[in-house]
Amino acid sequence: MQFINTLNQGFGIADCLHFETGPGGLPVATITTAKASAQVALQGAQVLAWQPSGQEPVLWLSETAEFAPGKPVRGGVPVCWPWFGALAGSTAHGFVRTRLWQLRAAELDAGGQVLLRDLGSANGSFVQDVRIGATPCLLHDGDRLRLGSVPSALPELVAPVLAGLMLGMVDVSLLVQRRLELQEATAQLANIAASTPPTALTLAGLQTAGARLAHVPEDQVTLGLGVRCNNGPIQPVGTVCDAGQQRSDMLTIRVQGQFGPGDGGIGFISGVHFNIAREVQIG
Repeated sequence: MQFINTLNQGFGIADCLHFETGPGGLPVATITTAKASAQVALQGAQVLAWQPSGQEPVLWLSETAEFAPGKPVRGGVPVCWPWFGALAGSTAHGFVRTRLWQLRAAELDAGGQVLLRDLGSANGSFVQDVRIGATPCLLHDGDRLRLGSVPSALPELVAPVLAGLMLGMVDVSLLVQRRLELQEATAQLANIAASTPPTALTLAGLQTAGARLAHVPEDQVTLGLGVRCNNGPIQPVGTVCDAGQQRSDMLTIRVQGQFGPGDGGIGFISGVHFNIAREVQIG
């Protein structure tokens, strides 16, 4: 507890960063901003959770993950160094996964802005096609980022791309491609639903079509019917809107996908999980 108190006194930021004792007694940093929230274990500097505001959690942790000092945690975003894979007589994926990392600094921009720096990477970091250096570069929603040869956009793909680029050990072009494929499949499914007469609309048919488009098992395509009054949240079927409110029948589409060894043989980011959601008005 004294260690946690020392961290909070030295590095804690009100309403943004605080430290607590996590599962198995591991010290964990909890980060909360208007854009997203995250949890990072000081053991191994491992990202345990990352969730954009108003969306589902992005990262996956194994149900059998073991939380204990000196034991690697399965899932999330680990730092694999100085080797990747098994090594006889040593911890898989390197020894830094089980070492307690030392926090050097923590800061929050006064305006709650996102800043990016490049501390001399070999392949460079680019914002709007301009290479940046150690001087913090202010990022804006929609900015085009390029880390080496891999493009992305803020804030949609920043976290998984940065996760994959750790130590330059992963070709994240496959990761970006998989995310975009799922987005495209979800958009196509929404178009099918919107152009199908309500009398011919079947959730089973859409679920099968979504699985085919996204190349995922059917149980990873989730569909739900609901009612929206004016521009409010989607309510259960059977909801009666107040007088004067506009009623809309809505379909919620969610397509999930996992990026792991089966998607190119890259075990380092086997914990990256995508959950793409879209709402479409029907009828």
